[in-house]
Formats: sequence, structure tokens, C-alpha cells
Amino acid sequence: MKLNYLYLSLIIISGCQPSVKQTALPTDSISPVEDTVPVVPTTEKFHEVVTIDLNNDGKIDTLILSNPPADGDPGIFQKIEISLNEGDRESFETEDVWDVVDESFLKENQNSVESPHIFVYKDNNQFAILLFGYIYGSGRSDFSIIYGQRAHFKMIFKGAIQVPMKLQDMNQDGKLEFLGRKSEYEITGGPIDSLGPGQVGTYDPFSVFAVKKDTIVLDEVATREYNEQHYIWLGKETSETLRVYYFSDEHKAPVEVK
Repeated sequence: MKLNYLYLSLIIISGCQPSVKQTALPTDSISPVEDTVPVVPTTEKFHEVVTIDLNNDGKIDTLILSNPPADGDPGIFQKIEISLNEGDRESFETEDVWDVVDESFLKENQNSVESPHIFVYKDNNQFAILLFGYIYGSGRSDFSIIYGQRAHFKMIFKGAIQVPMKLQDMNQDGKLEFLGRKSEYEITGGPIDSLGPGQVGTYDPFSVFAVKKDTIVLDEVATREYNEQHYIWLGKETSETLRVYYFSDEHKAPVEVK
């Protein structure tokens, strides 16, 4: 009797225990972890193609600008390749970097192409391509002129021109001239009471270069005449020892001071 009572008690106790149901996760709720690292696109290199009939032969010629500087460096391109249809094909590179055409230069000269990176002059007999180096805080270290006639061209000038001004037939003789300033004058002193409002600065003349055949030379006569008319003539070379007084009234020509 006692055994039957004990057995019955165990059945009742087990029936009162809460049941635990194990539920398996559905297989479609488990997904692999996706790689969320973003893919950085490769920087597109500068490459510009300019087409124009440079030598007026009725055929399209091609100019290709390429080789941008290293990331973070100033400037736009370091190489230009020129291909004349049925003519010369050659590339030029700079040890520094070329940039956009100076806005001040475009105000005085009509560009034959729409690109802001090169300046092209052309007439019935000749053409020229100007490349403007980047202007650092210390100035521009590279300014280049490529000159051509018919099916041929070459680099005729490569140097430091801080202020390019004009490229045209200035004296109407059928020859191309280039006007510019190798450096800009620097102010070195204040006003002189006896002269009126103004400042003392260095002597930095304008230079007139003449294109002759496939070379470019300083035209000393034209250089002197231009400086006498628009500046002051104290010689063809820049000088930090010569002192020039620049009037606040820009209509007054500068004068030398001792």
C-alpha cells in the first residue's frame, strides 16, 4: 500500500514541473558576415586632348597634355605631345610643372583654343604654343614657348618669365614678338617727401624678344624703346642695387633715385 502511494506521489510531482521546449534556429536566419570595407576608386590621371589646325594646311593637328604631378603637389601637367598631321611629332616635358594660363595674359591676347591650360597663337605663316609654369611663393620657375612653321616646330624658349604680357606682331613687320618681365619689382623703401607719395623699389625692366626663324632673341633696341615709353631705362638687366621711385600716381613714370 505504501509503495503504491509513493509511486502515485512521484507521478503527481513530475507532472507539476514546467516543460522546457528546445527550439532549433531556422537555417535561413544564419547568414555569413559580409566584408564592409569600402573600395577606394583609383584617382583618374589628368589627360587632355586639344585639336586644332595649327599650320593652316586644312588638316587637324593634336596636342595631348598629360603626366600630372604627384598627389598633393601643385600644378596640372608635366608633359605635352604635339602631332602635326603629316608633319613633326614630338613631346616635351618639364622638370617642374605647368599650370593654367595667366588671366592677365588672356586679357591682352586672344587664345586660339578653349583649353585653360595652354595658349596657342596662330596666323597664316606661323604658330606658337605657350606653357605657363606654376607660380610658387618665390615666383614662377618655368615658362616655355614652342614655335612652328608649316610642318615643323621646336622649343625656342624655356626660362623664368614672371610676367608674360604679349605675344603678337608688335611692330607690324610680319614677325612675332614676345613681351614680358623676367621678374617683378620689389618695394625696398618708403616715400620720399621731396618726390611726393610713392615707394622705393628695385629695377626690373620689360624685355622684348623677337622670333627669328626657329630661335628667339632679345631685341635690345625694341626693349629700350618700350622701357623708355612705359617704364624707365637703366639697362636691360634686373638690378637690386639700382633704386627706382614708384609714384602712387600710376600715370607718373618711375624715376631713378640715388
